[in-house]
Amino acid sequence: MEMLKGNLSHSEIHHAFEIMESVRVKMIYVQNFKQESQPSKLVIDHRYRILLPDYNNIEIKLKPMKKALYILFLKHPEGLFTCRLADNRDGLVEKYNHVSTRETLPEMKQRINQITNISEDNVSEKIAKIKRAFVKTIGESLPDHYIIQGGNAAMKYIKLERVLVNLFFG
Repeated sequence: MEMLKGNLSHSEIHHAFEIMESVRVKMIYVQNFKQESQPSKLVIDHRYRILLPDYNNIEIKLKPMKKALYILFLKHPEGLFTCRLADNRDGLVEKYNHVSTRETLPEMKQRINQITNISEDNVSEKIAKIKRAFVKTIGESLPDHYIIQGGNAAMKYIKLERVLVNLFFG
């Protein structure tokens, strides 16, 4: 305060405090708004774009393997154990086949085998990248409903209520 008094008049200091208080009040409002806001619907359209229509139709961009993995978890609201993903290999191949346009079926199966191999940690890496994509797109406070959650060796799931999920593909 002594440094400010030496360089600024009382009216300038008062004005600066008013501005800081205004910013503080707005930040509290935004923080409370984000905590109270309802999750958006999640739409996966016929082109397999992941959209959040209630958040200005924002798109979550994922590479094909991550998108296929995310769709697999969406289709299993009860959750999945990552160590048992091999049990869902056919479903993952099917989803990956629809989402990816660049790889051949043998290449896809090889990548699926890598991700479902429990001796490697590929699936955890993919789940972390999916989370980062949501955080990068909609911020730190909103993605909780959309990300794949669950502790190590625990069942992983997406918290979003399935009545908010619309899948517009075959």
